[in-house]
Amino acid sequence: MSLILDGTAGVTYPNSTVQASAGVVLQVVQATSSSSVNIASGQSCPTAYQSIISASITPKFSTSKILILFNVSYSMASGNTYSGCGFVPFRGAVGGSAVGFAFTLVGYDTSAALGQRINGFSASIIDTPATTSATTYNIGGRAENGNGLTSASTSFNNYGPSTITLMEIAG
Repeated sequence: MSLILDGTAGVTYPNSTVQASAGVVLQVVQATSSSSVNIASGQSCPTAYQSIISASITPKFSTSKILILFNVSYSMASGNTYSGCGFVPFRGAVGGSAVGFAFTLVGYDTSAALGQRINGFSASIIDTPATTSATTYNIGGRAENGNGLTSASTSFNNYGPSTITLMEIAG
């Protein structure tokens, strides 16, 4: 049984698996969704997160990091002042292990009469799942309201697709 060490490719083990040098992209997974997710007006703030888009990746090594890149399309109908929405990346089911922190959109309306707003939001975050088992990442979204009143209705994926990209980076 031989072990091959290559400065560019990394280490090749006898079972033909390769441990790449740190920082090398090992695999990329992408998903796109145009399935509409709606949060009705009148729900208490903050409402529970709902899955907007998800993708799964099976890391090759438990030392790998996963770079999560996501873009979410959404629209908010006017209903109350200071309405907005928030996003959280979750490892596993929505409401499970949050990855990093919540992204809350700012720039809320100061007038309920502004009507519907169509927007997009992009972010990235790195996770270290410490596993070689299939791992699903969900982007959760919810309606929010800055003054604690009921939220305006919010729809996701309805004015364009949302995307999520998962990149395994050798650790």
